[in-house]
Order: sequence, then C-alpha cells, then structure tokens
Amino acid sequence: MAYFQDAFGGFDPQVDVDAALKLALDAIVTDQRLSELTRLVEINDAIGGMGGDPGWLIERRHGAEVMDREWPNPARYRAFVEPAVYSLRHPEFFCDGRTFCRYVQSIANVYAQRHPQKDRDIQQLNAAIANAWRHWPAQQVTS
Repeated sequence: MAYFQDAFGGFDPQVDVDAALKLALDAIVTDQRLSELTRLVEINDAIGGMGGDPGWLIERRHGAEVMDREWPNPARYRAFVEPAVYSLRHPEFFCDGRTFCRYVQSIANVYAQRHPQKDRDIQQLNAAIANAWRHWPAQQVTS
C-alpha cells in the first residue's frame, strides 16, 4: 500500500541510502506483520530477524553477539534487500537502535491512521518502541 510515501516522504530506490529499511518496513506493515515487528523492537525478545518478499531481511544484533560479517559499531539493526530480486543502489543499511525505532515509529503512525481498527497492535508496538528507546544509547550510526 506504499506506506513509505507518507511515513518517509517517498522512496527512491536508486538514491536513498536507507531504501532497504524503507522497503522492508513497508512490506511488514503491508502484510500486517506488526506482532513480529513488535518482537523485533523489544529489547529482551529472542527474535533475531525477519524477512519476506521481495527478498528483504531485517536482522537485529544482541549486545556483544558475534556476527558472520562486520557490523559498524554501535549498529544493532541491518536491513538487506537481495539485489537479484529488487534493484537498490544501497541494498544494505545498518543503524543503531534509536534510529531503527524512529523509522518504525514513522511507519507505525501511518499504519495507525489507515487502520484504526488495529489500535491494539499499534499500542503494543508503541509500548515496545517506548521501552526500547529508554534502553538504547543516544549514539547514532547509519550506513
């Protein structure tokens, strides 16, 4: 449903450095997967990521967890879109927890406006964002 227009002011796959995250979040809310997104935001949840079509993935790194690839510090989230499936100039995007929460909050606000009947799901997501916000350090990293 192209939530990214209202949430992020648009989507330019050949320019936006954050296009992978925008595309993934748009797919999540379009598929109404808010409960999984809420778990991905929650600090103490064991979920490490989620993915779907068109070949997107959002991963979360927990604390000192060692990844197979290098992540910029203090990045806690990685969005990736498979280049063979969807052409983005920047198919990978890393960010810290607070930045991730800002993106999630932006798209959640648009989702709430379009789907007022999903108020309970939005309230749970907003509570997870508020809790995570208090725990993530104020430093920022995006790539």
